[in-house]
Amino acid sequence: MSRSLLYRYFERRALNALVSGQYEKAETYFLTLIQRWGSHPGLAHNVGLAQFALKKYDQAETNFLAELEAYGETEERLKALGDLYFAWGRREDAQKRYAEALRLAQEADPPSRPPEAEIRFLQKRISLCSHDDRFSQAQGSLALLDRGNSLLAEGRWDEAYAAFEAAVAADPTCYPALNNLGYIALNHRRAYADAAARFRSAAALSPLPTVRQNLLLAEQLGSKTAT
Repeated sequence: MSRSLLYRYFERRALNALVSGQYEKAETYFLTLIQRWGSHPGLAHNVGLAQFALKKYDQAETNFLAELEAYGETEERLKALGDLYFAWGRREDAQKRYAEALRLAQEADPPSRPPEAEIRFLQKRISLCSHDDRFSQAQGSLALLDRGNSLLAEGRWDEAYAAFEAAVAADPTCYPALNNLGYIALNHRRAYADAAARFRSAAALSPLPTVRQNLLLAEQLGSKTAT
């Protein structure tokens, strides 16, 4: 296998592992790429994303900052640092990086301007970070989200729903919890109006295509049952 083919092989395996939530594998593959071929744009950032998901906050910070120093500021890189510091409980650092990300987002011209949902998310996170009490309360959402995900994996829908509701109450910007509330309402409660409302709230904060697709499905099913 040629050098370029081998690189693409590891890169594909790394990206597939990252998007499928296999974060330990993703970390290993991305580190292999860096060790064998040196740094390239996106590699340190993606290692950082995997390490962030694994709660290796020190290592994630090192890689996010390395990417930033080597390749410059982008809204995506600054937002990732903001998300890391938010989860880490470093309020002032999170606020600073979110504000920098928002500035770049608002200065960008179409079509490079981030979606309005992302800008809205940054604005709301900056607001949360500007108040000690609200920030402290929001920190509790992370454990509640993890608990909800565990309960969801076990098929304990009602308990998972309650955990996700508590996560959103603690942190209104927790769009993964909103999306999961919609998932339970859609697939296990057949409560299509509730599902659509949850997905709509998540879509207002996240441009992820899966959230939009979930919203469309809930609206379609809701309209069918109404007729």
